[in-house]
Amino acid sequence: MELLTLVGMERFAPLKALNLSGGEKQRVALAMALAQEPQLLLLDEPFSQVDNFRKNELQRTLFAYLKEQNISCIVATHDGKDALSYSDKTLIMRDGKLLFFNNTLSVYFQNTDYYTASLFGEVSWHNGKLFKPQQITITATSDWEATVQYCYFQGAQYLIEATSVEGKVYFYNDTPIEKGEKVWLRAQ
Repeated sequence: MELLTLVGMERFAPLKALNLSGGEKQRVALAMALAQEPQLLLLDEPFSQVDNFRKNELQRTLFAYLKEQNISCIVATHDGKDALSYSDKTLIMRDGKLLFFNNTLSVYFQNTDYYTASLFGEVSWHNGKLFKPQQITITATSDWEATVQYCYFQGAQYLIEATSVEGKVYFYNDTPIEKGEKVWLRAQ
């Protein structure tokens, strides 16, 4: 029952697996794998069918449990946020070839490869360098002019998509910006 509680499925214990949703079945399978007391756990897209509000809590409790039990874990995922939040090391592959293998912070901050950088979110090119949205700010004047195309509400802020002579530019802003408005940007 402890493992069903860990994956948030204790109230479903009396039900047959046939009556469970895809995400619920995924969580039961995870509990079953943990019941084997493995030294190494291999998970392939373990949160793909789990609702977001459950996914975040499940990730926190699962990875805390794995650390507490000293269980190593390899996670195959297409969600870069999963890798950032819980991985000590990250391996990036493309077309069956290894691109990067390093500690997760290095893979996130030190890569200059567009493909790898874009796995963790939007990226922009400027003067031959890659920038993440949080590295770009609006300034009064600069040589980097862009025209706003779209404004996406993200909760605490807006992700702004703009175009410049170098292509698409993504940055955050506290307030929405009208489509067609010209902005001058600075990269940090």
